Amino acid sequence: HLVLVGNPGTGKTVVARHYSRLLFELGLVPADKCTEIDKSHLVGPYSGDAETRAREVLDAASPGVLFIDEAYTLNDPWSNIKGSGQRALEIIMKAMEDRRETLVVILAGYKKEMDDLMTVNPGLPSRIGATIEFPNYSLDELMEIARRSASKQKLNLDAGAVETLNQILGGLLSKPDFGN
Repeated sequence: HLVLVGNPGTGKTVVARHYSRLLFELGLVPADKCTEIDKSHLVGPYSGDAETRAREVLDAASPGVLFIDEAYTLNDPWSNIKGSGQRALEIIMKAMEDRRETLVVILAGYKKEMDDLMTVNPGLPSRIGATIEFPNYSLDELMEIARRSASKQKLNLDAGAVETLNQILGGLLSKPDFGN
């Protein structure tokens, strides 16, 4: 089981897909399947939906890899009672142990929010093999991506475009909620 943390656009989903395939090719999971979900697949409008939906998702994902994007949304911190997200997380945690031979769970999201999620249940961190942090791209890396994207479209960025793009991206990089 794995946690991937970082801002949007840093490659967490792509890495989860490749990791899933690698696990299968190494014989560590019996199926070449990566089921991608978010909280909406686990929590419904009615009390008790979380348990039913979580079990359905787990059955559909196993054998294989279950990738939960924005997993931090399963944390229900606004209440002193356990919310639907936390109930779904408990069922997933049990499956992480019970289905160890057939299911790998990958949780992904923003670093701070995922750190908070890891404190929701004391058993969660012990089930996670590793946490991988995905840093934001540097200005140089973003400029190279822009150049390559333009080139693929048979476009050339002139000096003015490069300067403007540098200014825009440089300003965006300083924002805490920057998405790559």
